[in-house]
Amino acid sequence: HLRYLTGLAAHVASTCLIYVFSFSSSNSSLYDPAWCVLPICLAIGWMSTSGAFPSARGWYGLGALLLWFTRYNVFYPWDGWTAGLQSEDWRYGMIAQATGSGSRLYWLVSFTSLHQTPTLLVWFALSFAMSAWTSVAGAAPPLGPWDVLAAGTMALAVLVQAWADADLRAFRREAYGPSANLMTASGSRQVCRRGLWHFSRHPNYFGEWLFWVGVA
Repeated sequence: HLRYLTGLAAHVASTCLIYVFSFSSSNSSLYDPAWCVLPICLAIGWMSTSGAFPSARGWYGLGALLLWFTRYNVFYPWDGWTAGLQSEDWRYGMIAQATGSGSRLYWLVSFTSLHQTPTLLVWFALSFAMSAWTSVAGAAPPLGPWDVLAAGTMALAVLVQAWADADLRAFRREAYGPSANLMTASGSRQVCRRGLWHFSRHPNYFGEWLFWVGVA
Protein backbone atom coordinates (compact mmCIF):
# COMPACT_ATOMS: atom_id res chain seq x y z
CA HIS A 1 0.00 0.00 0.00
CA LEU A 2 1.48 3.32 -1.11
CA ARG A 3 0.49 5.26 2.01
CA TYR A 4 1.93 2.52 4.22
CA LEU A 5 5.29 2.46 2.41
CA THR A 6 5.43 6.25 2.15
CA GLY A 7 4.78 6.60 5.87
CA LEU A 8 7.42 4.02 6.72
CA ALA A 9 9.97 5.69 4.45
CA ALA A 10 9.24 9.12 5.96
CA HIS A 11 9.58 7.77 9.50
CA VAL A 12 12.88 5.99 8.82
CA ALA A 13 14.31 8.85 6.75
CA SER A 14 13.48 11.38 9.48
CA THR A 15 15.27 9.18 12.01
CA CYS A 16 18.30 8.94 9.73
CA LEU A 17 18.42 12.73 9.50
CA ILE A 18 18.23 13.02 13.28
CA TYR A 19 21.04 10.48 13.55
CA VAL A 20 23.24 12.68 11.36
CA PHE A 21 22.75 15.54 13.83
CA SER A 22 23.32 13.17 16.78
CA PHE A 23 26.59 11.98 15.24
CA SER A 24 27.79 15.47 14.33
CA SER A 25 27.16 16.74 17.87
CA SER A 26 28.34 13.48 19.58
CA ASN A 27 25.06 13.25 21.46
CA SER A 28 22.54 10.45 20.92
CA SER A 29 20.02 12.27 23.11
CA LEU A 30 19.08 14.46 20.16
CA TYR A 31 16.69 11.65 19.26
CA ASP A 32 14.86 11.89 22.61
CA PRO A 33 12.69 14.96 21.89
CA ALA A 34 12.00 13.72 18.35
CA TRP A 35 10.79 10.17 18.77
CA CYS A 36 7.48 11.22 20.35
CA VAL A 37 6.95 13.97 17.76
CA LEU A 38 7.37 11.78 14.67
CA PRO A 39 4.18 9.70 15.26
CA ILE A 40 2.14 12.91 15.56
CA CYS A 41 3.60 14.26 12.33
CA LEU A 42 2.86 10.97 10.61
CA ALA A 43 -0.75 10.90 11.83
CA ILE A 44 -1.29 14.49 10.67
CA GLY A 45 0.31 13.62 7.34
CA TRP A 46 -2.05 10.69 6.86
CA MET A 47 -5.04 12.86 7.82
CA SER A 48 -4.01 15.43 5.23
CA THR A 49 -4.13 12.78 2.50
CA SER A 50 -7.69 11.70 3.29
CA GLY A 51 -9.04 14.16 0.72
CA ALA A 52 -11.83 15.40 2.99
CA PHE A 53 -12.61 16.04 6.66
CA PRO A 54 -11.00 13.23 8.69
CA SER A 55 -13.10 10.77 10.66
CA ALA A 56 -13.90 11.07 14.37
CA ARG A 57 -11.68 8.04 14.95
CA GLY A 58 -8.77 9.89 13.41
CA TRP A 59 -9.34 12.93 15.61
CA TYR A 60 -9.51 11.04 18.90
CA GLY A 61 -6.47 9.00 17.81
CA LEU A 62 -4.55 12.21 17.22
CA GLY A 63 -5.75 13.52 20.58
CA ALA A 64 -4.41 10.38 22.28
CA LEU A 65 -1.00 10.89 20.66
CA LEU A 66 -0.94 14.51 21.84
CA LEU A 67 -1.84 13.39 25.39
CA TRP A 68 0.95 10.80 25.30
CA PHE A 69 3.39 13.44 23.98
CA THR A 70 2.37 15.92 26.69
CA ARG A 71 2.90 13.39 29.48
CA TYR A 72 6.39 12.61 28.20
CA ASN A 73 7.42 16.26 27.94
CA VAL A 74 5.98 17.19 31.33
CA PHE A 75 7.94 14.52 33.22
CA TYR A 76 10.98 14.23 30.96
CA PRO A 77 11.53 17.51 29.12
CA TRP A 78 14.75 17.39 27.15
CA ASP A 79 17.51 19.23 29.01
CA GLY A 80 19.05 20.20 25.70
CA TRP A 81 16.50 22.99 25.28
CA THR A 82 18.02 24.80 28.26
CA ALA A 83 21.40 23.17 29.00
CA GLY A 84 22.65 22.87 25.44
CA LEU A 85 23.60 19.96 23.18
CA GLN A 86 26.14 18.63 25.65
CA SER A 87 23.33 17.29 27.86
CA GLU A 88 23.02 13.54 27.25
CA ASP A 89 21.03 10.78 28.92
CA TRP A 90 23.23 8.98 31.48
CA ARG A 91 22.24 5.59 30.03
CA TYR A 92 23.76 6.52 26.68
CA GLY A 93 26.96 7.40 28.51
CA MET A 94 27.04 3.90 30.00
CA ILE A 95 26.60 2.37 26.54
CA ALA A 96 29.42 4.58 25.24
CA GLN A 97 31.71 3.36 28.04
CA ALA A 98 30.88 -0.27 27.25
CA THR A 99 31.42 0.05 23.49
CA GLY A 100 34.09 2.73 23.39
CA SER A 101 33.13 6.38 23.52
CA GLY A 102 33.06 7.81 20.02
CA SER A 103 33.99 4.46 18.48
CA ARG A 104 32.46 3.02 15.32
CA LEU A 105 30.85 0.31 17.43
CA TYR A 106 29.13 2.86 19.65
CA TRP A 107 27.71 4.79 16.70
CA LEU A 108 26.54 1.56 15.09
CA VAL A 109 24.74 0.69 18.33
CA SER A 110 23.39 4.24 18.50
CA PHE A 111 22.01 4.02 14.96
CA THR A 112 20.45 0.57 15.30
CA SER A 113 19.37 0.47 18.97
CA LEU A 114 18.96 4.09 20.09
CA HIS A 115 17.53 5.54 16.87
CA GLN A 116 16.01 3.06 14.42
CA THR A 117 14.76 0.40 16.86
CA PRO A 118 12.37 2.71 18.78
CA THR A 119 11.31 4.27 15.47
CA LEU A 120 10.40 0.88 14.01
CA LEU A 121 8.67 -0.29 17.20
CA VAL A 122 6.49 2.83 17.25
CA TRP A 123 5.87 2.51 13.51
CA PHE A 124 4.80 -1.13 13.89
CA ALA A 125 2.06 -0.17 16.37
CA LEU A 126 1.12 3.04 14.56
CA SER A 127 0.71 1.34 11.19
CA PHE A 128 -2.16 -0.79 12.50
CA ALA A 129 -4.16 2.41 12.98
CA MET A 130 -3.31 3.98 9.62
CA SER A 131 -6.87 3.57 8.33
CA ALA A 132 -8.17 5.63 11.26
CA TRP A 133 -6.24 8.66 9.97
CA THR A 134 -6.77 8.10 6.26
CA SER A 135 -10.55 7.56 6.49
CA VAL A 136 -12.93 10.46 5.93
CA ALA A 137 -15.96 11.42 7.98
CA GLY A 138 -19.10 9.69 6.65
CA ALA A 139 -17.19 6.89 4.95
CA ALA A 140 -15.51 5.46 8.05
CA PRO A 141 -17.29 2.83 10.18
CA PRO A 142 -19.22 4.40 13.08
CA LEU A 143 -17.67 4.58 16.51
CA GLY A 144 -18.47 1.60 18.70
CA PRO A 145 -17.44 -0.46 21.74
CA TRP A 146 -13.98 -1.17 20.32
CA ASP A 147 -13.34 2.57 20.14
CA VAL A 148 -14.36 2.97 23.78
CA LEU A 149 -11.98 0.14 24.71
CA ALA A 150 -9.15 1.64 22.65
CA ALA A 151 -9.60 5.16 24.02
CA GLY A 152 -9.89 3.84 27.57
CA THR A 153 -6.76 1.72 27.16
CA MET A 154 -4.73 4.66 25.88
CA ALA A 155 -5.97 6.96 28.65
CA LEU A 156 -5.21 4.31 31.30
CA ALA A 157 -1.75 3.80 29.82
CA VAL A 158 -0.90 7.50 30.03
CA LEU A 159 -2.16 7.56 33.63
CA VAL A 160 0.02 4.55 34.53
CA GLN A 161 3.06 6.21 32.95
CA ALA A 162 2.44 9.52 34.70
CA TRP A 163 1.99 7.81 38.07
CA ALA A 164 5.11 5.69 37.65
CA ASP A 165 7.16 8.65 36.40
CA ALA A 166 6.10 10.82 39.35
CA ASP A 167 7.11 8.11 41.84
CA LEU A 168 10.44 7.49 40.13
CA ARG A 169 11.25 11.18 39.88
CA ALA A 170 10.53 11.67 43.61
CA PHE A 171 12.68 8.64 44.45
CA ARG A 172 15.60 9.85 42.35
CA ARG A 173 15.30 13.36 43.78
CA GLU A 174 15.66 11.92 47.30
CA ALA A 175 18.60 9.73 46.22
CA TYR A 176 20.61 12.45 44.42
CA GLY A 177 19.51 15.64 46.14
CA PRO A 178 17.43 18.67 45.17
CA SER A 179 20.10 20.25 42.95
CA ALA A 180 21.04 17.14 40.92
CA ASN A 181 20.42 16.88 37.19
CA LEU A 182 18.23 13.78 37.05
CA MET A 183 18.92 13.28 33.35
CA THR A 184 22.61 12.63 34.04
CA ALA A 185 22.67 11.48 37.69
CA SER A 186 23.60 7.81 38.11
CA GLY A 187 25.36 5.47 40.51
CA SER A 188 22.76 5.04 43.25
CA ARG A 189 22.35 1.42 44.32
CA GLN A 190 18.96 2.02 45.90
CA VAL A 191 15.89 0.33 44.40
CA CYS A 192 12.62 2.22 43.96
CA ARG A 193 9.76 0.34 45.61
CA ARG A 194 7.17 3.06 46.00
CA GLY A 195 3.78 3.14 44.29
CA LEU A 196 3.58 1.02 41.15
CA TRP A 197 7.28 0.21 41.48
CA HIS A 198 6.38 -1.98 44.46
CA PHE A 199 4.61 -4.37 42.06
CA SER A 200 6.76 -4.10 38.92
CA ARG A 201 10.34 -3.28 37.99
CA HIS A 202 9.20 -1.38 34.88
CA PRO A 203 5.68 0.05 35.33
CA ASN A 204 6.40 2.98 33.00
CA TYR A 205 7.44 0.58 30.23
CA PHE A 206 4.26 -1.39 30.87
CA GLY A 207 2.32 1.84 30.40
CA GLU A 208 4.20 2.49 27.14
CA TRP A 209 3.38 -1.00 25.87
CA LEU A 210 -0.27 -0.60 26.93
CA PHE A 211 -0.59 2.71 25.08
CA TRP A 212 0.54 1.21 21.76
CA VAL A 213 -1.76 -1.77 22.27
CA GLY A 214 -4.58 0.77 22.51
CA VAL A 215 -3.40 2.49 19.34
CA ALA A 216 -3.22 -0.80 17.43
